[in-house]
Amino acid sequence: MDKIFLRDLRVETVIGVAPVERTAPRELLLNIELRLGLRPAGIADDLRLSVNYFDLASKLAELGKNSKFFLIEAFAEAAAGVCLSDFRVESVRLSVEKTGCVPAARAAAVEIERFRS
Repeated sequence: MDKIFLRDLRVETVIGVAPVERTAPRELLLNIELRLGLRPAGIADDLRLSVNYFDLASKLAELGKNSKFFLIEAFAEAAAGVCLSDFRVESVRLSVEKTGCVPAARAAAVEIERFRS
């Protein structure tokens, strides 16, 4: 299976359990791996046969703007859902990093993998 990657996509959202985290958006860092067949797009040189990653980035930014999840796990599930429902991909693997939430660590992160049913 072929892959498209979006690396270090920054998304602003309200996220977190602590009351102070609920007051203002913060940045999440997403790394996304989309799996799909890319041969038709490559042969035809036609974006309609691939994934427009500008559209994907915009949809994930909109998800961030309109959501207020408590857990990065929940944000990851919603982001994977956007990838699978709005784009012609077979599967998605993505990680979500939340920086500055653990004093002794650069970030807390989750990684999930979901498949088209």
